[in-house]
Amino acid sequence: MWKYDFVDAYKNIPAHPLDQHLQGFAWLGKFFVETQQVFGSKAAVAAFDRLGHTLVDLALAEAKLPGIFLHRTLDDVLLVTPRASEHGPQFARVYKSLCQRVGARLAPPDPEEEKSFEDATAGTALGIRFDSNTMVWTISEAKKARILSAIINPLSGCTVSLHDMQKLLGLLNDFSQMCPFLRAFRFALTKDLQYRSIHPDSITVLSDQSRRDLRVWAQAIAQPQPLPIPHRPRLPSLKVLTFVSDAAGARFAKVNGRFMPYLDQKGIGGASISALENGPVWFHASVEWPEHLLLEARDSEDHAYGCKSPTLEAVAAILPLLCCPHKLVNKDVLLLTDNMAVVFGWDSRRVPHDESASIIIRSIHLIASFLGCSVTIQHLPRMSTESAVLADSLTRKSTTTDKEMALLREATSLPVPGALIAWLNNPTEDWDLPTALLTHVKRTIQDPTNA
Repeated sequence: MWKYDFVDAYKNIPAHPLDQHLQGFAWLGKFFVETQQVFGSKAAVAAFDRLGHTLVDLALAEAKLPGIFLHRTLDDVLLVTPRASEHGPQFARVYKSLCQRVGARLAPPDPEEEKSFEDATAGTALGIRFDSNTMVWTISEAKKARILSAIINPLSGCTVSLHDMQKLLGLLNDFSQMCPFLRAFRFALTKDLQYRSIHPDSITVLSDQSRRDLRVWAQAIAQPQPLPIPHRPRLPSLKVLTFVSDAAGARFAKVNGRFMPYLDQKGIGGASISALENGPVWFHASVEWPEHLLLEARDSEDHAYGCKSPTLEAVAAILPLLCCPHKLVNKDVLLLTDNMAVVFGWDSRRVPHDESASIIIRSIHLIASFLGCSVTIQHLPRMSTESAVLADSLTRKSTTTDKEMALLREATSLPVPGALIAWLNNPTEDWDLPTALLTHVKRTIQDPTNA
């Protein structure tokens, strides 16, 4: 790794002569003028960014170095290359020469490998300490203490203001960039922030679920051992296991300002299938929605569960992880759904304004982490492929004919777990559901009869 940092940042760039009178001050009867760009100038940031960007682009071109190796943020230039590669030394020579020729002063190498370093296997960039030998990262004890001090009062039940929540979420979001697993533990905290944004004068304690999630954050942040460097998001491999899911919901009508669900047919639910390439369907799992869920159950915001498409589609999407987890261990898994809220919800690990769908998203997240499988959720337009047509047909008894059943003759599946069935019978915003489903998967994997 190589890291370069400018000395005095903006002062590397001269101010335009016509602007110098705007950067003056009087002292002891004399008038002083700053001839370089100054902190606080609107023009300084853009000019400094253009300088850094231009120098990097020129150095990459002259050194014939792929841009993927270089990461630049304002005055920090970080280069990461394969071991024993000539790319690093070549770029270093060209980049330092360019900076010297234009008068951009670089900081000298730092013995602590923080501000600037060359040809190192460990170093600090943007406040994060990286070790490329062990492929782990950590933050300084001072930074840990700063985050934990923002957590301790809310965690212990002290009241929290809007400013406190903004500061806390900012620190947590910064940490989660290097620990994406924790992104699934933000919904309740974000909900608390949104409440205070609407009621800025409110100073109350956090919800019970927010405090439970904060304990997860605190344990991850406080642990003494470095964390593994996360993998860069990538597309599924050619050997990916692909599942297509769909879900049917109730119809609805608006009555006195409320959306009221009703049924025009019975026997609707969610389904997931997977077929071999140019081969038979080898997996099929489905669940029929209870009548109470479709017609009577409502969430804390008075939304009818029978009309909550993201929740119903998320339940259908999770079926492979519950009903054939032994097939997914250490595999690339692609879940295809026609619901965009679930697709975007997976990317952020929460579905805005739908707590129940976010609970299912967290369940997928936890189970995938336990199985060691890489899950990608992508959009597949409704009934756009043969598998999508079949999945859609299987969501309603009225469209599941002998033709569809014949296509499933070689399909197998474990039963839908009782914890999910119990939740469907009485749906609530229960954040214990992900743990219950994870426990079921653990027991399933440990049972040799499921291999």
